[in-house]
Amino acid sequence: MNYHAHLVVVSGVPVQQATKEEDPKTFLTQKFPRSLVDEFCFLDNSSGSGRLLYQRSKALLEQLWKSRGASTLPIIILAHGLAFEALVSATEEPRYQDIALNTVKVIFFGAAHNTTRNRGWGHLYLSLLSAVGSLPDYPLKLVHRIVGELEDINASFRTLSCSFDVTNFNEGHKYSVLDKECSILGRQDEINVNFDCRHESLWRFTGEVAKEVCKQVIQTQNSEHLVLRNILRRLSLLDSQTHQLKPLLSKTDSLDWVCDGEAVHAWKNDPTVGILHIPEPSGVGASGIAAHILGSLLNQAEEKKAVFISFEFDKNNIRAQSSFSFLLSFCRQLLSALPQLFEHISSASDLLSSVGAFTTQTLWTLIHYLMTSLVSERDFSLYCIIDSVDECIASQSEVIECMEELVKLANGKFKLLLSGINIPESKCDFTQHLRVTITPHSEGMTALKERYVRETVRKLAIDNPAWYGLEDTAVDHLKSLPLDSPYLLVKRNMALLEWTGRHSIKKDIKSKLDQQPTSIEGFYSQVMGSIDSRHREFVTDP
Repeated sequence: MNYHAHLVVVSGVPVQQATKEEDPKTFLTQKFPRSLVDEFCFLDNSSGSGRLLYQRSKALLEQLWKSRGASTLPIIILAHGLAFEALVSATEEPRYQDIALNTVKVIFFGAAHNTTRNRGWGHLYLSLLSAVGSLPDYPLKLVHRIVGELEDINASFRTLSCSFDVTNFNEGHKYSVLDKECSILGRQDEINVNFDCRHESLWRFTGEVAKEVCKQVIQTQNSEHLVLRNILRRLSLLDSQTHQLKPLLSKTDSLDWVCDGEAVHAWKNDPTVGILHIPEPSGVGASGIAAHILGSLLNQAEEKKAVFISFEFDKNNIRAQSSFSFLLSFCRQLLSALPQLFEHISSASDLLSSVGAFTTQTLWTLIHYLMTSLVSERDFSLYCIIDSVDECIASQSEVIECMEELVKLANGKFKLLLSGINIPESKCDFTQHLRVTITPHSEGMTALKERYVRETVRKLAIDNPAWYGLEDTAVDHLKSLPLDSPYLLVKRNMALLEWTGRHSIKKDIKSKLDQQPTSIEGFYSQVMGSIDSRHREFVTDP
């Protein structure tokens, strides 16, 4: 077939095919001789087989980046579910932005996208491994490390707004490894193709599977998709995705008080409540509560067809400090999540492709028009979570007024959450607006401290494996702090541990946890006592 593209095969573990002709790379090379074909094994038997998913995804992206060179070929990824992390990382790392922007389609082969009440991530992971027959020991040794990451990665992928299409190849045999609800991602625009075969047959490119692979690859040449994709590429070049809010799927009940509270419950379920305010205490940061609410929405089966848009203002980031930045991101996320809306503005595609087309007023006009078209749909629901509104240094009131206008326009189908310090009181009278209140000594503040400690320990474990398994230990040490300890003390203590424990063994890290300062003054004293002539540039405020 005369199609020029970059076809990337990402398998989960090495699987011996029945014949060479059934091998994915061999099949693709023969069918698409003009295309570049790469093959990667996400859980290969390398010396670093114990690496976490984040590190493995970076290694995969680095290989792909070197393979592409200066190529601008469209990328089509044929992957196992473990390629989630690589796709998420590609949108967050500037070095791999070209990979994210040029990926036009992802085809998943019997991938686990969701859990059910009876089948958790550990169960699904082991089921998928057992389906491929005899395996070496290394994938099994990674189970306890991988399942802890899969849920968060899946949530991040579901909120990812890029210009690629998603197709799921699902098994339909009576001995299915995955339940149907486990293999459907829940994106608005995904395509699901069912085959009457066993799980392992999905990776043998013969018969109906082979025909459908070719069909899906060829469909990426669709001219309508190309126009939309080019516009989304322009938006993505202007709008980095690093300021989208990452959903928090808490593995403890520490933040359930937020989502179970009356204000949040009413905001989620009562059509007369359109706006929720979360006024944050100084130093806490809005991401904790807002991210947990976003995670809880993603966990609700009835909300899988909803659209989630998020934005985190940052006064120190030129791409995340103004109303223009927010509206640009809102427009990109909306079109990415609901590409069918493009037909309403396709007549203006030439204008949108021109230089200087995107201004604050142009973006607002586009968003208003798209929302007007969307409101007429019966099953439409959209949640917009705007984090750290106080860090919008240009036109903060304009952002709030624009979103309130959309709340009014949507008539109960658009929910707005605003979080940050000193958020102006809403003056609108067409909907109810509620508040989530956090006091300095509340149970909620304790939960936020615990969340921050757990999140930091997980990040530290990426660079130093000695931190692995110390989340509960670190949280237990919070109890040694006075009840009225500020959130800032917890943040600075973790920064100190990151610096002093960077190359420490587990025994030494536990000792450092025991010696954490119990006051801001004690923190500074310990910092000064730890600094030597080689560490004069230590920054205490992360």
